[in-house]
Amino acid sequence: MKSFGSPEMMEPRGRSFASELVERFAADPLEVNVIFTDFETTAAALKAAEAFARDLGARIRLRAGLVVPFQLPIDQPLMSVEFLQNLLRSLVGRSEPDGLERSIHLYLCRNWTDSLLEILNYDSVIVIGLRKRWWPTAASRLVHILRANRNRVIVVDPNGQQKESRNRAARGCNSIAVAEVRVELSDGRLKESGRSLTR
Repeated sequence: MKSFGSPEMMEPRGRSFASELVERFAADPLEVNVIFTDFETTAAALKAAEAFARDLGARIRLRAGLVVPFQLPIDQPLMSVEFLQNLLRSLVGRSEPDGLERSIHLYLCRNWTDSLLEILNYDSVIVIGLRKRWWPTAASRLVHILRANRNRVIVVDPNGQQKESRNRAARGCNSIAVAEVRVELSDGRLKESGRSLTR
């Protein structure tokens, strides 16, 4: 625990978030976690995370949860795992080839929020796409929970990037390497893992 007179408490408040992260994670590579919400908002979040990661030399982890009802075995979700994997690959495939390490992590779980809190380390850097609404949404509740658990959450509103995303989609996308695609069960067992190149 920091004491009132400790050097950490005496540092000027003008330090940037990025400089704090560079100092903290100088030994280990920083991970920027992008949480999948839907295609458009996650595309905006991924673009923001790439700009952030490029400046810090960080790795990008795209994380998605596939909730399986209790009536079904955990490894037999209602939605096709292959379909969601292809969707996530196409999201990452829209990125510019820039040498950043990216990986896709798909989790089969009973409760996505609880699983996410178990997966992420303390004080993780998280980027999530979120449309501004007057009412609470599942994504806004997730942001609140992640922040309450002392994670650093960056919220990206896709409305500001909508036009650029459409222009990029019209031009087509370049091939980009995806370091790893993983499907994990909520109990930590690995269902499948493989390296992939999106087209």
